[in-house]
Amino acid sequence: MTEQKYRIAFMGTPEVSVQYIETLFKNHYNIVAVYSQPARPKGRGMRPQPSPVQVFAEKKNLPFFAPISLSDKKEFEHFKLLNIDLAIVVGYGNLIPENFLKQSIFGFINIHFSLLPKWRGASPIEHALLNSDAKTGVTIFKLIKTLDAGPILSSEEFIIDDLITKQELESKLNLIGKNLLIKTLVNYFANKISLQEQDSQNQSYAPKITTHVRQIDFSQTAKKVSNQIRAFSPSPGAWFVLNNERIKIISCFINNQKGESSTVLSENFLIGCSDQSIQPLVIQREGKQSMKVEEFLRGFSVKIGDKIRYNV
Repeated sequence: MTEQKYRIAFMGTPEVSVQYIETLFKNHYNIVAVYSQPARPKGRGMRPQPSPVQVFAEKKNLPFFAPISLSDKKEFEHFKLLNIDLAIVVGYGNLIPENFLKQSIFGFINIHFSLLPKWRGASPIEHALLNSDAKTGVTIFKLIKTLDAGPILSSEEFIIDDLITKQELESKLNLIGKNLLIKTLVNYFANKISLQEQDSQNQSYAPKITTHVRQIDFSQTAKKVSNQIRAFSPSPGAWFVLNNERIKIISCFINNQKGESSTVLSENFLIGCSDQSIQPLVIQREGKQSMKVEEFLRGFSVKIGDKIRYNV
């Protein structure tokens, strides 16, 4: 039996997941079931909209399922009847019960954007940037009951440069992840992979990002502020409040000029930090498109000495 004959279930929901199921499809893997979260109300009319993975599955005539939960006994019985050899999970968004994890020869594998056990959890890319990590990568591991703690099939590292944003880093890691998945599947199905247990003593956790975590504290170093801006660029964006309006900085650079922290230092909107300063380049006002700082300053009242308060 070639690896393309194994019965594969794919579980994913958002746009990023489509890249992986599309890669499997193009490489002629035998996808016998696609799972995604159910259609959710979106847009002005709040009509149910299918997930990107559902759209792809239906376009390619792949068997598609969208259970609200997998905990229902009927869902488990249905999954057993599929006779799955391997399940691949990329951004599914639903809890996979332990009894499912035991119902396939090769188990369930997941693509994670960090070098596990570092940055287990929901937001590894953001935390790598927030913490000035020199490198990150992609890890493919086998799911177990404990979050992101299963044995590792393969991994590949990526060196982080000082200017890369969340969006750019995510794009780079997706390229690595798709190629790594195909290489790993060939070896996994051929029983050429020795699973490597994670060293839980060196684990770190990347919790879900909250609005507060994205608020910029200009009393920190310019480096930390720059990291924060890159970690959430372009979306959802790092923000601050000035003149009672929430404003996002989409891109910036560090300026050597020193001045009082959390204070506007110049007419071109240089903002003081604890050591140096931040020069915003692209800004986004509430409810508006992002714009260059020059355009922003033409329509926003700001003067040298204005204070940016934190925790407002």
